[in-house]
Amino acid sequence: MVEATNNVDAGTSDAPSVHDGHHLTALARALEPTRKLDDTPKEVYDDRIESLRAVGKQFDECLTKGTRSERVKKVEDIYLYMYEQEGEKGFSERKESLRKTPLYLLLHADRYDPPKTQPSGAEVNQATDVALGKFEMNDIKTRKKKLLDHPVMRVVITLKWRAFGLRMYCEQRLMFWLLLVTMTTSVSIGLGVLPEPTYDDLFIGWLTACSLLLIGVVATRFLTWKNKKPWACTLAVVLAGVGGGLQYVYEPLQERLSWTSFGRLNNILLSLCAIYFCVFEIRELAADIDDPDSVKATKRRSNGQTSISSNQSATGTHGSNTSLNPSTGSTRGRELEENHTSSCMEALESSWTWALEHSRVLGRMLHHYCIHAPIHGIKCAIDLLRGKSTSPYLESYWNRIQFPTFFAVFVCAVCELTVPLTDDMRTFASIPALFLLWVMCVQNLEVFSNISYLLPMMRRMLTDVCGYTCAYYLLFKSQGNDPVFAPYATVPQCFVTTYLVTFAQINLEPFKALTSPVQYILGYLLLLTHATISIVMLLNVLIAMMNKTMGNYLEEAKHEARVTFAECVLRMEKTKTFGTTKDDLKAVIIKGDVPTDTVNEKIETLLERMCRFRNAGHVTGSNLEFLHARVGDVFNQARYVDFFDVV
Repeated sequence: MVEATNNVDAGTSDAPSVHDGHHLTALARALEPTRKLDDTPKEVYDDRIESLRAVGKQFDECLTKGTRSERVKKVEDIYLYMYEQEGEKGFSERKESLRKTPLYLLLHADRYDPPKTQPSGAEVNQATDVALGKFEMNDIKTRKKKLLDHPVMRVVITLKWRAFGLRMYCEQRLMFWLLLVTMTTSVSIGLGVLPEPTYDDLFIGWLTACSLLLIGVVATRFLTWKNKKPWACTLAVVLAGVGGGLQYVYEPLQERLSWTSFGRLNNILLSLCAIYFCVFEIRELAADIDDPDSVKATKRRSNGQTSISSNQSATGTHGSNTSLNPSTGSTRGRELEENHTSSCMEALESSWTWALEHSRVLGRMLHHYCIHAPIHGIKCAIDLLRGKSTSPYLESYWNRIQFPTFFAVFVCAVCELTVPLTDDMRTFASIPALFLLWVMCVQNLEVFSNISYLLPMMRRMLTDVCGYTCAYYLLFKSQGNDPVFAPYATVPQCFVTTYLVTFAQINLEPFKALTSPVQYILGYLLLLTHATISIVMLLNVLIAMMNKTMGNYLEEAKHEARVTFAECVLRMEKTKTFGTTKDDLKAVIIKGDVPTDTVNEKIETLLERMCRFRNAGHVTGSNLEFLHARVGDVFNQARYVDFFDVV
């Protein structure tokens, strides 16, 4: 494959011009899932596979066809696709643009309109699923995610991370740590920690952590990819100064703030953090669903523009007729007064129209986020439990637990402010929510390539542990209150005992105490399979990590890590709290600090790096096969020579 930084200009005659948008049109046509009225599931599947091959060819052309500047321009067009120069006009337009980007279409499952809702002879896009088999849907999903490993898409994802992903990641992580600190403090206060011996240490720790985190959240509004190093140094200096100053002011604050007031203030801050993340999750969910009557709204907007233009022309004609009517017989001063009055009335009418239009937009947005999106989320959760296709939001394992956890934290904080929870309610509500928050800290590692490929392994192991926990609990639940079965008496105890099997801590006494032959055989069968999966296979993984046999497995894990990073970037794009224009996206690819510079050397450098990485992977695999064959030949030759020497 020709690298992206090749300076050879050969092949320009047969390459299409990058300025006519032909490659973007072809790429959009291949990416978007479409079907005709009379297509069968097999035809839909075959057409989709062919279209995904066309997408791969389009990406390859960005590396091979045309001059270097044309290839870079193609990648830049894909990166800036669906971003307008004047910015985003509204939440509806923003969602429609987002759902047409290559990153969104490659990460989420295909959804098609049913034939009965399609206009005659037209091809329409996302709405509901077509009747495809499980194998076909998984195959299409796998092929789409494999395209994310292409150097072009990796460059696009990297540039989006630099444009807005880093800023949103820092903001959300700091807010999450603030939520974690306040939730831990709320649970500690609620569980009856006495104020006399612990108030001093708890208050100074809470005050320092919350102050620094809030300053960091505000500072993320000034973070960009280009100024990240000066930003980090400045923030470190400011945080050091604030942390040192708090040591001198916390005693007067502690004297004025009672233990009860401190708990209320912490719960208020906890409630605000929980609301922030609930809104964050609702916005991510709302980005994946259509507005109610979106087609009708589009028609109304187009008709409204036509009527506005006609009204403007009519108003202009009417005004001209009024001003040019010679039969009025009024003086020049009266004409000026009438024109002034007319202009004032027009200004008031335009102001009223503007306020009315914006109030309608705000009402539609609140209805969409507060009513339509939650109801849609509940329906999608029910479909998920029934095994049906669901919203792209619920395709992520993290999203399935995040919103319930954040909502439970908000409920606990509000209850602590109004009616304090009892110890039993805190045990069954606050502590599990706090545990899930600590578990979700693992999500912070998704953006680190050296660690993120281990997360899928951890998720699979945790799934196995949960499955065996349920099996052990049901097996030993019917054995009574014998102390021998105490490690499996409750679900939490059963989970801990099952998890410790991973570290070869196996207690055989409960299995020996089983009296029924069926239960005895079933118990040992579960134990043997569990120990085999947890110990033998994990040891083999550790041993084989330096062996060739684990090469494909680790490569697949790294591919999943790259997909996870792409999902993280898309999540930031769905929920970013600031507008992004084409100029903002161009700021991370231009050379130097000149906004008008169009030499995008950063794209060339990234393409070269990604191509070198992919070619190195292919070369390494072929070299290993070649060395393996050569070692085998040498071994056979040596054995053959020794055999004849003995003879």
